[in-house]
Amino acid sequence: MTRFIRIPRAIRRPIVLGAMLLLVTLISAPAASALPAGQWPPGGGVPTPPDPLPDLIVERVTFGNAGPYLGDYVEATIRNQSNHDVFDGFYVRDDASWNKTVRVNGLAAGSFVRVRFYYDDTCEGSSTIYADAFRQIQESNESNNSRFWVLVC
Repeated sequence: MTRFIRIPRAIRRPIVLGAMLLLVTLISAPAASALPAGQWPPGGGVPTPPDPLPDLIVERVTFGNAGPYLGDYVEATIRNQSNHDVFDGFYVRDDASWNKTVRVNGLAAGSFVRVRFYYDDTCEGSSTIYADAFRQIQESNESNNSRFWVLVC
């Protein structure tokens, strides 16, 4: 003899309605094969890759005289040629002397900063200017951080 348990109507109705809603949802969802190629998850495309790393370069080096008290100088233009800001500080160094180092406190994407190194006499000299001299910033291209300069009077 089979016995049925009688479920009260107040409980039975929400269960039936929930099952029907689940069935309608499953039937109306498109099958994975019905989506265009490469469109998964539905409604979205491929996730975007993370921003590239910054890229600091020594764009140019110029020479000048700041007057009788400051003397001659070498000026380097350091540019962040990426779309990623540099939030941490880094150092720019002129290889002519280890004590000729300047700290730059970050650099926005696409912007530049000019750094001056003063000398008693820059007539007839050569050196290399390094952006991110101590490699504190992880960059997309670490091989373009320097520029060699020569001055002959």
